[in-house]
Amino acid sequence: MASILTGTSRTSGYFYLVLILLLSIFIAYAWFIKDPSIKQNLQDQSFNMSFQAFRNSIKLANLKYLANNHKFSGQDRWVENGVGLDFNLKGFPIGTNISIPDQAYPDSAKDCEDIWHFLIDYLLPENTPGSETQTSKINKVVTLTTDNKCVYQQPNSKMLAISYDSSRGAVELVHLTY
Repeated sequence: MASILTGTSRTSGYFYLVLILLLSIFIAYAWFIKDPSIKQNLQDQSFNMSFQAFRNSIKLANLKYLANNHKFSGQDRWVENGVGLDFNLKGFPIGTNISIPDQAYPDSAKDCEDIWHFLIDYLLPENTPGSETQTSKINKVVTLTTDNKCVYQQPNSKMLAISYDSSRGAVELVHLTY
């Protein structure tokens, strides 16, 4: 062992390289644990990516509505994997189990959650045959505001939320203040 520490051989060089590498990993790990802002920043970036995916999915749903010459209504819906997405007359999603053909807004937080599941879960590509299917397993607090906007809030971040207004098809990243 002493020859490894004092020698000039190639083995000694590898020993110090591994030692420095392990020490660097330990310091990085300790820094990550001690500085929660790094973890929060990663969570916020992840939430921002969810926002972008949801916003693009709403745009895709509206384009599908427009491509079908506005033929979708509460009963005629976009069906994927046995689940249908219902649209308002402007072509924006309002839920998956809407019974009133000309309904303009989601009825409840459940409708908001169904929109998320349809657009994010059902449209995700499947993995190779024989492996598990990807799902987002909604990990968000979902509410319907008094002005009929769906709000998706990340439980571990009280500062960010996604707001969806079905009357305009607007999806916005909202910074909450309390």
